[in-house]
Amino acid sequence: MKSLSNDLTRYVMYVVFSFMAVGMSSCSSDDDADDMMEPIATGSITVEDNQEISQNTLIVQSVTVGQESWVVAVMGGDENTNNFITEPVKVEAGTTTNVELILNDDVDLTAGDAGNEISIKLYANDQDEGNLGEWDESDDPIMDGDTMATETITVFVDDSSNQTFADFDANADGMLNQNEFPNSYQNNFSEWDVDGDGSLSDEEFSNTTFGNTDADDDDTISEAEWNMGWTRMYGTYT
Repeated sequence: MKSLSNDLTRYVMYVVFSFMAVGMSSCSSDDDADDMMEPIATGSITVEDNQEISQNTLIVQSVTVGQESWVVAVMGGDENTNNFITEPVKVEAGTTTNVELILNDDVDLTAGDAGNEISIKLYANDQDEGNLGEWDESDDPIMDGDTMATETITVFVDDSSNQTFADFDANADGMLNQNEFPNSYQNNFSEWDVDGDGSLSDEEFSNTTFGNTDADDDDTISEAEWNMGWTRMYGTYT
């Protein structure tokens, strides 16, 4: 009988320890799973509504993100697509102000009082997949609960940005004279015509173009300055 009692005791202890081991293993697995879960991407946008588009540029006043992210715009109603109407602009974790989104050349916005609905979206930059420093399909939209973190605004097109060379060439002679030229750019002719001879030399045109493109006056033109300058000078005309 004593032997049977000892066997029963050992059996009960074996069962108890087995359950304890399974429980500890389960807890450990849960902890490991929690440790392996990626942090949830966060972000918010502050952008002025009823904004007038000037020089094909949309200004996003403030973007706050918890990780390296992308800011991009789509037409209103396209929030669930990747039909971007601007190139994605990368922002670092934290708050970035006055983010400039330059509209693609093929974007057709309607001028007039009705305006156009545009949505600003955020994407979290995937550090493990895709091309480093470039937006790609592995970068997922940032969510705000069950919906995407977006802001939809109405923008208006500056009618002058839709003007062509013919609109400036009032006498239709195929050239811009001193009276017609000031209407084409913010800078007037006299500021370009340094020697005041009524015409622009190659040097005058090149120097003034460079100066207008070099927005921060550091005597170099960054890619962002080049893109902005090209849009201002030639984007609509071409």
